[in-house]
Amino acid sequence: MGGAPMIGGWLMMSLYGLLGTFLAVLAALFVFRWLTGGAPGANAPLDLLKQRYAKGEISREEYERMNKDLSA
Repeated sequence: MGGAPMIGGWLMMSLYGLLGTFLAVLAALFVFRWLTGGAPGANAPLDLLKQRYAKGEISREEYERMNKDLSA
């Protein structure tokens, strides 16, 4: 019966190791997405259009026409 505590300790260390690895991978993914600005989405062209309009690069009429074209 002397080996039972040793098996339990080994099992707990294995579980903590798996949990630690999972958390490290999750943290790495979070940092990567934060540094790259997130995953590119389907709204990327609309986001760029909004930025151009906000910067004053295009007029309201151009924005509305392009927004309609992209949304269709």
